[in-house]
Amino acid sequence: LVLCVEIGESEWVANSFVFEGVTLYGAGFDPKTRCMILTEQTRTALPPSRFIWRNDEIDGVTKTRDWKNTAPEVVNVSIPVYLNASFLNLLFDVMLPVSSALPEEIWVQRSVSLSVWSN
Repeated sequence: LVLCVEIGESEWVANSFVFEGVTLYGAGFDPKTRCMILTEQTRTALPPSRFIWRNDEIDGVTKTRDWKNTAPEVVNVSIPVYLNASFLNLLFDVMLPVSSALPEEIWVQRSVSLSVWSN
């Protein structure tokens, strides 16, 4: 199982939970493409977001970079989730969608992360 985040999805479904007040650090979010984007802002407040468990063997969440012939438009990257903005308490990692045109390393270099609690 892989934990994914569906930003802007506030309805509970099986195998999920919804957080309000989540903050994205080091990146922005484009509601049209539903992907993380590069931004000059250091943090972005997110709408209620659904954290959902996905079966990787069925949904292929971690295999989005494995392709033949044509690259997918969107891939998933692993992002750490912290308790708050002190970044002292790592809770878990989640998969978030990004444009495949950007290298995966850019998100690590920018220290992109989520926090689930405002202090």
